[in-house]
Amino acid sequence: RDFRAIVTADVKKWDYIMVVHKEAGPVLAQVTEISRETSEIYADCVLIGYRNERNFLRLPKTPLEPGAEIFSAGDELIEKSLGLTKNGLYLGLLEGKPSLKLFLDAEKILTKHIAILAKSGAGKSYAVGVLLEELADKGYPILIIDPHGEYSTIKFENKHPDDVKYFPMYSIKAKSYASKVKEYAVNTNINPDIIQLKLPIPATPAELIEAMPVKPSPSQQALLYSAFNELRDAKARFDFDDIISYVNFSESNAKWGLISGVETLYKTGLFSVQPTNISELVRPGQITIINLPGASPELQETEVASFAM
Repeated sequence: RDFRAIVTADVKKWDYIMVVHKEAGPVLAQVTEISRETSEIYADCVLIGYRNERNFLRLPKTPLEPGAEIFSAGDELIEKSLGLTKNGLYLGLLEGKPSLKLFLDAEKILTKHIAILAKSGAGKSYAVGVLLEELADKGYPILIIDPHGEYSTIKFENKHPDDVKYFPMYSIKAKSYASKVKEYAVNTNINPDIIQLKLPIPATPAELIEAMPVKPSPSQQALLYSAFNELRDAKARFDFDDIISYVNFSESNAKWGLISGVETLYKTGLFSVQPTNISELVRPGQITIINLPGASPELQETEVASFAM
């Protein structure tokens, strides 16, 4: 998986290199550290791998030969080994090989799960913002659940001097997405331009239980199921008042905690018999932001759980 090499030419940290394996052939590797010991300069390197006959990226099954020669990796080997494409979502330049633009396949990203992981301040939100802009430019519908209010700035051109100075290197220009952005929130006091989000009243006991910040006990859940069954027989559409009224007639002491939980949901103002239509939230070329700042952690949890059902 890794090896140390003697440096006899100009090489830098993060450079891509090629080493020939006796069975696998040309294998891509990358320099992770340069150090000097007495009169020799050494490069610590990590193997990235090679593409097999089925185009899977694999590591050699046996170690490299001692004394094997190492060369600077060409663009073709890097592109093939890393699976780079010539178009797609432009993420930036490949570190260690700035002549290569890095594109990601939109279809692969959108049809698979993806996680962006790094320590705080490493640029996770910035990287997500770049991907969102690229997806928006290609007309994909985008829906962002934003717990910290980070993504509203996508409406504005990036004029920060620390970023702008790099734009020529990446062949990009500042751009506003204000015409594509629609923002929703429960608490519209944070911004008068934000639209009030309304979710449908839970249609089943299971959905209501999932939405409640404190999960009901088994006896309270039994009361809820009974309430839903009775109300469905009596009317086609019912709301929180109907549920509370039914539970209130129960002789069980479990009703008080249940009524309190349902009333808490009701007072959030999040649910309505006239909810926001999903077709309004998810549209081709539109960036929809569900802003959660200003809501308590419990309400944020309820909002996301109910929205995702």
